[in-house]
Amino acid sequence: MYARMIFVLLVGLSSSGSARAQSIREPDSQNLPSTSTTASARQEKNADVAQAAKRIFDATNRFRREEKQSELKENPQLAEAAAYFARFMASTDKYGHEADGKTPADRAKEYKYDYCSIAENIAFVYSSEGYDTDEVATGLMSGWKKSPGHRKNMLAPEVIEAGMAVAHSEKSGKYYGVQMFGRPKSAMIEFEVVNESGEDVKYQVGDETLELGIRYTRTHQDCQPGEIRFAWTGSEGKPETYQPAAKDRFVITKKAGRFQVTREKAKAEGSSATSRAAKEGVPSTDKHR
Repeated sequence: MYARMIFVLLVGLSSSGSARAQSIREPDSQNLPSTSTTASARQEKNADVAQAAKRIFDATNRFRREEKQSELKENPQLAEAAAYFARFMASTDKYGHEADGKTPADRAKEYKYDYCSIAENIAFVYSSEGYDTDEVATGLMSGWKKSPGHRKNMLAPEVIEAGMAVAHSEKSGKYYGVQMFGRPKSAMIEFEVVNESGEDVKYQVGDETLELGIRYTRTHQDCQPGEIRFAWTGSEGKPETYQPAAKDRFVITKKAGRFQVTREKAKAEGSSATSRAAKEGVPSTDKHR
């Protein structure tokens, strides 16, 4: 007699309101020799799904620490959304990021998570001999870590919160796992570009080229800011590239005919800046002094 083991996973990502799902179905089946006990005599193993979810959360944070990323905080809204979707898949044995007719972003909204960025990993594991708690957690984590898309979601530097869940299908015996990762709108990254050079200047944020007039300050708000580049020519100044962090202030000046950029922290003051990078089509706020 043989025991059959299956691992299947999917990765999905949505940012600023639009979900993108990439199907990565990687069945990992292997035949294992049976033990001396018969099927009728064997006590089927049953995992504690709540404990399995906790162990997955802890293992995810260990993985992030190993890869020099910050730990995730558990968010109750994301946890509820993950638990709902795991239970849905377990109760119906329907599988996929839109198995319930909704996207990961839809489920985050339904559970009142006001997101700036949202991402989701799902998978299921199955064995005809059953699983204990450690085997479920280890099986799901191992598959996610080996898959580039899932690995990217687990290590994404922009996500700071998560909710995770596992549910068991009594009908099929499958254990479904869900990871939801997020960054709330309240944690948008805000930075400023200040032009004190005496000339109009251009710079790039991600793939977008922007102009900034004399004595103008532009405030950017972003869930996941791209690099900011000041691409001066050799005679204009030294080209410089930065990865913006919260409250950064990039001050452009010109000395001896060459542009210079100084990175400092913005002064603590209120801002009415609107979001360009939230993909809502609203430009960042400009202020003239």
